[in-house]
Amino acid sequence: TLGKMAQSPNLGMARESTARIQEGFDAFVAMQMANMEYQAVMSEIWDAAFKQFGEDLAALAEKEEKIESVRELVMLWTRGAERIFLDAFRTERYTLTQGKLLNSTMQYRLAQGRVLEEYLEMFGLPTRSEIDEAHRRIYELRKEVKALQKQMAELKCLQEGDHFITAGEPAPKSRRKTGGQKKGG
Repeated sequence: TLGKMAQSPNLGMARESTARIQEGFDAFVAMQMANMEYQAVMSEIWDAAFKQFGEDLAALAEKEEKIESVRELVMLWTRGAERIFLDAFRTERYTLTQGKLLNSTMQYRLAQGRVLEEYLEMFGLPTRSEIDEAHRRIYELRKEVKALQKQMAELKCLQEGDHFITAGEPAPKSRRKTGGQKKGG
């Protein structure tokens, strides 16, 4: 059967690659199983919400009250469904099922990434980790360039004509005229 063949030992030159693919497949199956469990729990919650809505509509009919607008209908649905969903989301069953789905999804994503990295390397394409490293290095270089530009701007401010002020040397007096002063008094 397919299951027995999939669980057969990995042999040959591609055994490591085959093992990673098998891990990815197992992670995919686990994720799908967890998703089915989660969807079953959510289906029960939705069923309970619709049942509550029906009960709320029946209670209005018994009191001979009418719903005058779509807004009132939506508010009736929202009040009942909100209680059902909040109560369900606080249960251990829901949190465990959701946690299982999230964990299995992350495991699948990690396994998928390992397989993808291997195939990208095999075909001489840049891998995710190589691209991440390049982005990190570009970020660092941008920071260095920005710091150097700042230093250059500071040095340019200190420079006046051909005269360059070195550390510890007093700055020459400015030759600029200030506005509002007249020559000769």
